[in-house]
Amino acid sequence: MRDGQEPPRARCLGAALCSILLSFVRLSALGVSAASLLGYLARQGLLFELASHFRVQYAVLLVLACAMLSLMKSFKFAVLAGLVALTDIVAVAPHVLPNRPAAESITSAPPSIRLLSQNVNTSSDNFAAVLAFIQAEQPDLVLLFEVDHRWIEHMGILNAGFPYSCSSPRTDNFGIALWSKFELRDTRVAPMTEVRVPTIITDVLAPGGSFRLIGTHPLPPVSSRYVTLRNEQLAIIAAEVAAHPGMPTLVAGDLNLTPWSPVFADLLHDGRLRDTSRGFGLQRTWPESNWFMRIPIDHVLVTDGISIVDRRVGPNVSSDHRGIIAELFVQPLW
Repeated sequence: MRDGQEPPRARCLGAALCSILLSFVRLSALGVSAASLLGYLARQGLLFELASHFRVQYAVLLVLACAMLSLMKSFKFAVLAGLVALTDIVAVAPHVLPNRPAAESITSAPPSIRLLSQNVNTSSDNFAAVLAFIQAEQPDLVLLFEVDHRWIEHMGILNAGFPYSCSSPRTDNFGIALWSKFELRDTRVAPMTEVRVPTIITDVLAPGGSFRLIGTHPLPPVSSRYVTLRNEQLAIIAAEVAAHPGMPTLVAGDLNLTPWSPVFADLLHDGRLRDTSRGFGLQRTWPESNWFMRIPIDHVLVTDGISIVDRRVGPNVSSDHRGIIAELFVQPLW
């Protein structure tokens, strides 16, 4: 054997490892591609819709797979991964590309209103973290989800700065509460669907113009029945919004679905709503415990007459969700 020449056994071992790695990347690319494509069949059932929610993750993994397969000269698999990644990038792009209001429209608008929306997680007892979050943001409206009587008691300190409020605490994960610096009118807690999940519907008499606020938290998609009930609740809310076309309306809450679900598209279309996250980046909110798998299921949606100045994700407050802070202004429709 000549000096510096690689032993035959080492060459064989290296080739075998390369072959195993290539097979692994190919299978991974096929699996992620299949999951991504199955997500486009979301209307066909629960598992298909669950697959629709991870467009960001599919795009990242498939771009990496495409690069690795190209380096390994597996071009057919690289092209497949790249094409599927492109569909996911196109789906995600509207949330990343700039879509902000023009500076002149902001300066000529009425005073802005700040909404803080947070799923606190019923089982959490870190009341101080949520109060600190609210104190730091100084919102005009605070909307909390998954509140029980403990949360209402510990959030009672908010009453001093927020003279108007409405709450419906529950022992399960569907209690809801609203605190407002502005007068609330015609406030009601509407039981949604046969399981009577509460939704707050109220008119907010804000400077510059009144608007309707709907805070809601449908059931999670953990079974086909829950999906049906979630979809029914969102359809009821869309109909409620559409029934009052002259009233600027804001819908906020943990909707238990992402912008890439066709059910979300139905909600926007039927309620004539806009997704305020567009142009403000990938504002992923759940689960807090897994940064890579985190998806955007907490939303702020608006009709004509409401414009968003800023929108961002809140800090970790010991919940499984991150909150949303949205700064908006209201302009009368006529």
